[in-house]
Amino acid sequence: MKRVRSLSPEFLSIITGILFTLSFPPFDLSFLAWFAWIPLWIGLERSGWRNGFRLGYLSGLIFTLGSLNWIGNNSGTSFLIAASSMIGSVLYLSIYFGLFGYLLGKGGQVYGNRV
Repeated sequence: MKRVRSLSPEFLSIITGILFTLSFPPFDLSFLAWFAWIPLWIGLERSGWRNGFRLGYLSGLIFTLGSLNWIGNNSGTSFLIAASSMIGSVLYLSIYFGLFGYLLGKGGQVYGNRV
């Protein structure tokens, strides 16, 4: 466990995003969803609420980039519209992961090790 804690929080956040991406179709390794939050929680353990939002947002970016690839497969639309709708969706939906990271970071500050 010491090795995992020595990894950078950004790397752990990226691992969370990758694990969530792999747990959804087309990869369909759904059992990974049970473990996907663990690296982010470890990364948030030693960071505050500001860094928590950033780390959560990074996880959300990785996850939504990997799982919303079907938006570009719309038929009858131009590349510019498909790309802008995908980028907008990715940036917007990642906010929810950021809010989750913010709440965990804030809870860690308020409650300490009891969380």
